[in-house]
Amino acid sequence: MKRSKTWVSATKYWALTALLLTTFACADGGNKEAKTQEGAEKVDSQAAALSVKVDTAASIINWIGRKGIAGAKLGQHNGTVRISDGALKIDGGKIVGGEITIDMQSITVLDLKGEDKAKLENHLRDTDFFLAKEYPTGKFEITGVTEAPSDSATHIVKGNLTLRGKTNNIEFPAKITLSEAGAVSATAKFAIDRTKWGVVYGNDKSLGDKFIHPNIDLELKIEAKN
Repeated sequence: MKRSKTWVSATKYWALTALLLTTFACADGGNKEAKTQEGAEKVDSQAAALSVKVDTAASIINWIGRKGIAGAKLGQHNGTVRISDGALKIDGGKIVGGEITIDMQSITVLDLKGEDKAKLENHLRDTDFFLAKEYPTGKFEITGVTEAPSDSATHIVKGNLTLRGKTNNIEFPAKITLSEAGAVSATAKFAIDRTKWGVVYGNDKSLGDKFIHPNIDLELKIEAKN
């Protein structure tokens, strides 16, 4: 059947509209935000658990920060933060707790070079963002791990995340493998709303292309072994 020019034009219009909406949605979004509860959650005693040391050379936190709103100039920056110390607690072949220390002075920007790179790194470490001089380390303390097999995750992890001296309990999906020898490999992708830790700089949509999204995408990669 021959299609009319009007039908073809309408089809192209809606296809283009869908593409634009998808583009703006992706630019304006990212990973799913971790479920966040204000304040710390109590940690159960783990005295009988085996402690497995985090391999800090093989573990890393990747981040993405976005700016701008749909209809304005959109952009993003990405980088890493190092894990300086940590251990996981294993009991009965399962992770029951643990803690990692985050080196906030190691915040690095990967998509810039030279003066621009140094300027943004210093800004992220300074008073507008993470106050790395006053709070040189952050901390993530596991308060619970439950199995939740799905296409994207094997477990749900809960823990107390401390940044800038403020602690909130977060919950996010993760893929975790635990060998018989006690080696652990874990990955997780989620977002946190930085404003819940007092990082409010640029969080105003009236700023247009200078608006900095409250959500920061994080990708955790943790390796641990005896």
